Amino acid sequence: MKRKWYGLTSAFELDPLALRVFRMLLGALLISDLLMRAFDLSAHYTDAGVLPRAAVAVSFPASRFFLYLWPGGFAGVAAVFGLHLAAALALLLGVRARLAGFVCWLLLTSLHARNPMLTYGADTYLRLLLFWSMFLPLDGRGSPVARGPVRGVAAAAFVIQICQVYLFSGLMKASGGDWTFEGNAIKWIMGFDLMARPLAGQLAAFPVVLALVTPLVKFAEIAAGFALLVPLVSVRMAVLGGLAILHLCILLTLKLGPFSYVSLVALVALVPPRRRVPVKRSQRLRFSQLLLVPLVALVTYWNLHTLAPAKFPVTVALTNIVEQSGLVQSWDTFAPRVSRQSWWVVAEADTPGGKGVALDPSTGSAQAGGRPVPTFFHQSGLRWVNYYVQLRHPDNPQVSRYFVEYLCRLRPDLQHVRLLLKSEPIAAGEGRASKVLIYEGDCAHGV
Repeated sequence: MKRKWYGLTSAFELDPLALRVFRMLLGALLISDLLMRAFDLSAHYTDAGVLPRAAVAVSFPASRFFLYLWPGGFAGVAAVFGLHLAAALALLLGVRARLAGFVCWLLLTSLHARNPMLTYGADTYLRLLLFWSMFLPLDGRGSPVARGPVRGVAAAAFVIQICQVYLFSGLMKASGGDWTFEGNAIKWIMGFDLMARPLAGQLAAFPVVLALVTPLVKFAEIAAGFALLVPLVSVRMAVLGGLAILHLCILLTLKLGPFSYVSLVALVALVPPRRRVPVKRSQRLRFSQLLLVPLVALVTYWNLHTLAPAKFPVTVALTNIVEQSGLVQSWDTFAPRVSRQSWWVVAEADTPGGKGVALDPSTGSAQAGGRPVPTFFHQSGLRWVNYYVQLRHPDNPQVSRYFVEYLCRLRPDLQHVRLLLKSEPIAAGEGRASKVLIYEGDCAHGV
């Protein structure tokens, strides 16, 4: 029996049913993300919060054109937030899926631009999935559902983006010395108690096993970036299964917010088609899909730039295009080096009742002088932790001043505020504890 030729393009085929499931999960993820952000809507996205619009325009000038920067008060931001939730619900239900996806991407890009100090890998991945999926038939319309899989430039671009997440994450790890058999990357990560779950502490008792697993993570990510492009169903399913196990392990050991959930949802879209149809050479390409070709090339070059900036330089114009389109990305979490220090930010204030009163930086309320404990349901957890990451190394030193002003507005009784960065070695004998002043200001006389 003569075998039908499906072509190398089968590596870029997507299943219509998998795309529908992906669309529903993507909408659910977006709704969950927005509801979690709602806890700190005023603190993070209004002029009364940690980063007023004037500060965004000065510190992050590329953000000034986005919708979330138009209102400054709570009511206006809440109205845009409500529109964002409505679009996410429409995406979940499949109501005008492409339009809903476009609105979700536009507003999510705007939300990230409103306070760039809050964004991290999960936000970037979610935004990118929304962008590339806008060009796919998420509701099944416009695709030959009854005749076979979704093909074309849009499907190829979607697959290539996911492949690059793993490929460049692995290459970033390979560019440093911590992800080798002699390195202790996983050991340091498991010891960072602001992100480690209880299971991570138990695994730390097996340093030999962690040392063996450490380089395997790097090699697995690089291999997955290429193997997902192999046009064989068995290979694709094996890679998806391995990556799913990897993300489940991360989910069980580390508090990285929705990153593992976003990654698992992306893998759902790559489940191979159930029906195979030979490639038709005469299929037409839409003009809108042809526009994706230079975008894929742009994203690839940008990822190469993040890996080796000297070899792949970018111009200001190119940077603006990537930032304004929301395609900016860097897969350098825990890479190329891993911190040996566990750190946390402390706000100390002088009040009429005493000096050196420790404050919860997210609420201004008094607390014990120990480390903040991230919680799942309140964004004083990971959103604030990521904010502190940026706060300790701000691109613009005025960001610290805005944060102190925010604390002064929360607590009119504060007279003087100091932001301190405290750290201590993850492992005994690997350094010493330290306390560094980030910024201090006087509330009474203007910070």
